[in-house]
Amino acid sequence: MWISLVVGLGFFACLSLLALSILFFVLKKRSKAKKSIASSIVLFALLFITAQIFGEEKQAEAEKMVASTTHSSPSSTLSPSPSLSPAPTQTPSPTPLATASASPKPTSAQNATTVNTQMFDFAKSVEVVDNLAEKKHLDLTVNMVGEPDGPNPGLATEHVLVQTYEFLQQDELSGAKTITIKVAQDNEIVTQITVNKEKFVAGEYLIDSILDASKIDLMNEDVIEYGKILERW
Repeated sequence: MWISLVVGLGFFACLSLLALSILFFVLKKRSKAKKSIASSIVLFALLFITAQIFGEEKQAEAEKMVASTTHSSPSSTLSPSPSLSPAPTQTPSPTPLATASASPKPTSAQNATTVNTQMFDFAKSVEVVDNLAEKKHLDLTVNMVGEPDGPNPGLATEHVLVQTYEFLQQDELSGAKTITIKVAQDNEIVTQITVNKEKFVAGEYLIDSILDASKIDLMNEDVIEYGKILERW
């Protein structure tokens, strides 16, 4: 505190000397004015140096206090007390996910059959009644998903006819004479044809090749209109 007082008095003396030098200039006593100015400059320099030293000492003391406080104070990371520790969380055991595996289209038949129906990949299910051994005839019902989740009856019929092209060419049907193919949606038959296997010739146009060897037993109005608009049948 005493250093601050000395510095303050020194600045006051410096200002007094400057005022005195101005007075000497006014009184045209230049030599005395110069001495007063020189004295005030020297005094100001001494005061400035003293203030700098005092400031550095104060800063060093403050840094020592901070360092000692940091060293003696406990760690800022508080360990939770036992009473406040969170309850152990039970991790639920992972539930096994059901693995979706592609399964072949279900086939129901009144008797055993080796006829392949895997080409009907748009179908929900396929039913086969195999009378090839006795009557050389086979009944096939292709169940398609109905609207709105599935195709309209015309498009469903087109899908089945296109896939029937491959179906008719398998070796298991080499001894067949007639094959009845039904397209069903929502338990309702929308199209039914009977193919004369002996007349079937696999040509360039898939649907035409089938219908040229077939008799149309049934087509509902939606299927007929679809075929006319798109010139499918």
